[in-house]
Amino acid sequence: MGWANGLTKIMQIDLKKNSGLLWTEASVLQWKHEKTVGVLLALDKLFRSVAKPSESEAEYRRLLAWCQQAEEASFTQVFCDPRAYHWARVAFDLVAAVHRGAGISTGTAEYLRDLEIADPQKALAYHLNQFNVFVAALAVQSHVSVAFAPTLLNTPAFLPGTALSISHPSSQIHLCGVQPDGTLVVLVDGAKRRCSTRPPLPQTNDKPTQHVEPTLHVGPQVACGKGSITLQPHAFNVPGLKDIRSVVSAQVEDQRDVIETLSSCLETILRFAPETHRQMEHSLRVIAFKPPGAGEVFNTSCSRLPGAAIFTASRHPLMLADDLIHEFYHNRLFALEERVAFLVDGIDAIRPTTFYSPWRDDPRPIYGLFHAAFVFERVHAFWISAVKSGYLADMQLAYAKSRAAKLGHQLQITLAQLMCWGEFTTEGRSICESISDSLKADLMVAESLRINGDTPLVDFDDQTGFQFDVDEAGEPIRTRDDVIRHIREYDLNHRTAQVVNNHFDEVRDFAVAMRELIPTAVEL
Repeated sequence: MGWANGLTKIMQIDLKKNSGLLWTEASVLQWKHEKTVGVLLALDKLFRSVAKPSESEAEYRRLLAWCQQAEEASFTQVFCDPRAYHWARVAFDLVAAVHRGAGISTGTAEYLRDLEIADPQKALAYHLNQFNVFVAALAVQSHVSVAFAPTLLNTPAFLPGTALSISHPSSQIHLCGVQPDGTLVVLVDGAKRRCSTRPPLPQTNDKPTQHVEPTLHVGPQVACGKGSITLQPHAFNVPGLKDIRSVVSAQVEDQRDVIETLSSCLETILRFAPETHRQMEHSLRVIAFKPPGAGEVFNTSCSRLPGAAIFTASRHPLMLADDLIHEFYHNRLFALEERVAFLVDGIDAIRPTTFYSPWRDDPRPIYGLFHAAFVFERVHAFWISAVKSGYLADMQLAYAKSRAAKLGHQLQITLAQLMCWGEFTTEGRSICESISDSLKADLMVAESLRINGDTPLVDFDDQTGFQFDVDEAGEPIRTRDDVIRHIREYDLNHRTAQVVNNHFDEVRDFAVAMRELIPTAVEL
């Protein structure tokens, strides 16, 4: 049985009858966590049936039984951490490979490649041993002691469900357990060391000493309604996740520089998108900020780390709100994929395989456009709400109008391509139609607010702030002009023209607006 089919019975869901599943229902964001717990229990059942379980399999069963004695709140805190889903998914793959002869997924293969472990049995033993990190985190949360086989830490190592991470210059640091007072017991190059997790924490000693002690880092936490978001770059030190790991080099202490901006950002989301804020309150758990230029990505999230995302530090709450909403809805769509497929298997040979993305300089597959339409529709709704509220003024209002106007064009171009060429399942088509309906409603509001292609383009820079974009003659650039420029430069296969020329009646609602962009963008 493949991971996509899950370990529990998959319910047939009707997105038309229950539209809340698409945008608002909280249960969607719990599906991956439910599957995580399902995997933990399934592994226990399987290992119980094995005639001669390995040491690591027997140890896993012992420690899982220990975990099940913990209070529900502490257990949930640790095993709803984004890292728990990743651990469970890799464990599922490796157990299937070792005990069932199944193949290994691409994601798990990348994980093993990073670890330089080729043998599946050795990989399974290593990975089951990594479960002990979750056990240690649960002991810290529960204020109890536990001991287990020495576990090699991939430092800097994060304790899931906490704000804590541990680092040391040595590559040979093993975690052995937790004492009743929360002290971590570790081996550094074979020598036993202790690291307290209770305040006051020991200060980092920068002076050379004979024995360098492990350093414990505490990521700051920012309130989000009744919940909180931990800012911890070390939480993303996950083998196999190249883009996500680009944030690990950021300093934990530097995350405090973003607290004020993030707090204001969350207040902004609460004001203009309260339903999104409500969901973040319960499911956005760990984020981290990296300086510009660190790694090859700007902002990103990952389907294997639900409730987590990384960002390039922004100095303005409005800019960060845009980014946060974007990545959050990627997380929600990843969660929906836990229950439904969006695209049918196989590719129609007569259909294009890559498409024009108004947000990218390179052609994208239909799946990429689908994700973009889903997340940017919510960002567009946020900006429409911000303008309509009357709360913004001056350049902030001008920027909000600019952002809404440009996104309106970009989303129409994207949805038209999806509807023309997307080979969707029933659920996938339903999602496209729901995005389309929501966009049309917001475009009507935008029209009443005089947000359109003539809206002046406004950019933001951390150094200079908000500024109107002007051409070489010093004249304001309209948002329509900027969209046309991008089509001219990057719609290499003329997908926009193909929509207007060959599929106009099929997507008339969007093609009418697109036709205004095409004549000056490409030769028909």
